[in-house]
Amino acid sequence: ERICIKFVQCYSKEAHQHCALLGYVPALRGFNDIPGGWFVVVMDALTDYTSLAQLPSSEVHLTSSIFGESYKRLEDFLAQFHNDDFVHGDIRDH
Repeated sequence: ERICIKFVQCYSKEAHQHCALLGYVPALRGFNDIPGGWFVVVMDALTDYTSLAQLPSSEVHLTSSIFGESYKRLEDFLAQFHNDDFVHGDIRDH
């Protein structure tokens, strides 16, 4: 099985576990403090997934309907996330 290992200085284990239960993120396999104020985060790797950055620029064209649908799904997720008393520090209103 493939895994993803991240080294971060700020991470919410509780928020990740919550999102995993809802099916939005891969399962968390490990989370530990390491020296120097860092955390190591281990999760299942995404499979059959291509990010926009991996596509040739000729293929990166979102129609307004695809963009609108994606934006709505993100809004719905954030509403649920906030209702469950979590916040995401990197996402702000306009």
